[in-house]
Amino acid sequence: MRSRATHLSSLWTLFFQMKTGPFAEHSNQLWNISAVPSWSKVNQGLIRMYKAECLEKFPVIQHFKFGSLLPIHPIHPAASR
Repeated sequence: MRSRATHLSSLWTLFFQMKTGPFAEHSNQLWNISAVPSWSKVNQGLIRMYKAECLEKFPVIQHFKFGSLLPIHPIHPAASR
């Protein structure tokens, strides 16, 4: 089994063989991430983006299979007076 660093290096090599042109143009999001000072900030940003672009969009979330592993808790409106 290859080490994680070797595997990552192979992926980067393949990536740069497939893409042409300046890195900042063909992979703008990766270029922006490379300027972030720490991995915890990258992680927070990616989770925030995933929530906004996937979980908060009905056309995507409607296909999730809710059950015991991923329960859904409906919010009931407050009783009117």
